[in-house]
Amino acid sequence: MPEVVKANIRNLLEQNQWIIEGYIEPLGRKRVDRAETVLYLDYSGYLACWGRLSRYRQYRGKTRPEMPMGNIESFGLKFLMTLLRRYERPEIETAIKGYEAKVIRLKSRQSTEKYLANITV
Repeated sequence: MPEVVKANIRNLLEQNQWIIEGYIEPLGRKRVDRAETVLYLDYSGYLACWGRLSRYRQYRGKTRPEMPMGNIESFGLKFLMTLLRRYERPEIETAIKGYEAKVIRLKSRQSTEKYLANITV
């Protein structure tokens, strides 16, 4: 990850309020330490792959609305295998270790939708 991105994340973490979405590393422990709540989408490898393939089918060659401009949807077998085998799970588990009280582990799309439907601001 480029240093400028890491610097932006560090600056963001110094703010009073923020939301960060995505992969936990780099700066994983610092993110979890500063977070009030961590939503961990701990889906099975099959469900993660299905979601990735569905997004690829829908946005192939385009930029998804939530992605930075110019970030074109592409497909890579290596990334798909990472999702299927959940190779990132040990890093995530290490980052959240000791912070279990603030982690909400969601194991299915239904549990995620139910949780989000009950959030009040």
